[in-house]
Amino acid sequence: MIVLLRKGLDTLVHDGPVAFAEKTQQFVRRIVAERRGKLFGRREYRDVLFVNGCTLPHPTRYRVEHQIEQLQFAGLSAASVFYLVGIRVSSPERTTCR
Repeated sequence: MIVLLRKGLDTLVHDGPVAFAEKTQQFVRRIVAERRGKLFGRREYRDVLFVNGCTLPHPTRYRVEHQIEQLQFAGLSAASVFYLVGIRVSSPERTTCR
């Protein structure tokens, strides 16, 4: 942080307020872009995305992982993400995979 303050002061004194404002704007944009990248992860695009909400291992393997393998053999890119919403423990019909 001290180095950043020294650089900012040096730019302000030697290059003027306009250069200081431009460099500050570039710095802020770069930091925001880096933080967004860290927050959302690297953006990857796939041909097929499986959204899996099943907590049991066997249905996931047969219904998602095997399909991904078949798609990859066919030359398509595929991935899966785990997404679980609205599961109530007292509701057995919503906790099983069909």
